[in-house]
This record gives sequence, C-alpha cells and structure tokens, in this order.
Amino acid sequence: QMCIRDRYQRRVHGIQSMVESSIPKVFVASDHAGYDVKETLKEYLTSKKYSVEDLGTKDSKTSVDYPDYAKALCEKVLDTPNSRGVLVCGSGIGISIAANKVKGIRCGLCHDYYTAVMCREHNDCNVVAIGARVIGIEVAKQILDGFLETKFLADHPNHSRRVKKLDEM
Repeated sequence: QMCIRDRYQRRVHGIQSMVESSIPKVFVASDHAGYDVKETLKEYLTSKKYSVEDLGTKDSKTSVDYPDYAKALCEKVLDTPNSRGVLVCGSGIGISIAANKVKGIRCGLCHDYYTAVMCREHNDCNVVAIGARVIGIEVAKQILDGFLETKFLADHPNHSRRVKKLDEM
C-alpha cells in the first residue's frame, strides 16, 4: 500500500519547477530553543532555490520571547503577497499560538508531512510552526516540503467556506 507521503509526492512532483515563481519569499524565525533547527531548515530551503529571509533569533544561548519573533514574521508574511512563514520554538505550541493572534495569519502546528499538506489543502495556512524538541530534522524537512509544495483547495466549497469563517473571527 502506498504511504501518504508517496501519494502526495507523486501529485506535487510536477509543481516543484514552479516553486520559485509561486512563492516569492519564505520568512523564517525562531526563539532560542528553535535556533539550531531554524538554521538547518534555512540551509535546506536555500538549497531548494527558495528566497529565504531570516528574522532571528541570532543564537541559541540568549533567551528570547517567541511572541516577538512570531509577530515580526507574521507582519512580513502579510506584507509580502504569496509568501510563507516558518516558525520554530521548542514545542511549536507557544509560537503557533502567538502567530494565530495576528489577524490574517493561519498558522498550523505540524508534526509530519501529512499535517503539513492538510494545513495547506484544507486550511490555507500561510505559516507553519515546528517544535524543535518534538521532531527530528528530517521530519522537519518533510514538513517544509509538504507545506511549500501544496496548494489550497480553493475550488472545494467546504474548505473555502470554512477558511472564510476563520478569517471573519
């Protein structure tokens, strides 16, 4: 039986050549707990030809407040059409809560490839949150692949209706 990742990989494989034009910028940010994972993911995204802007933090030793970095990233995403954001903290929980406080942001806390694909297809998320202490780096890379290569199912009336209701809250 074909696993979910293989099924979606087959479907999105043809999209890969359009990545540069469809997503002009990927913003990344983290707190101190997510710094090392953010740095690795930044290199990964650059190797895949994404334009990446790092909004901090600048090291893993200085304790910082994740809401500050979530807010800065969300403002950039909202100001840059068709861009995406990647947030990393220890669990992913706090930074995703902070991001979802910003009107116009739909941030999905993802644990695997499937949840990343679903947050795009069904919820039109423009930001993904990852827990650095929860998942390994290879799973984090799979999350980015699913998140960045999947399009929202805008033609599906149920998903569009639900996202509209989220935007009106």
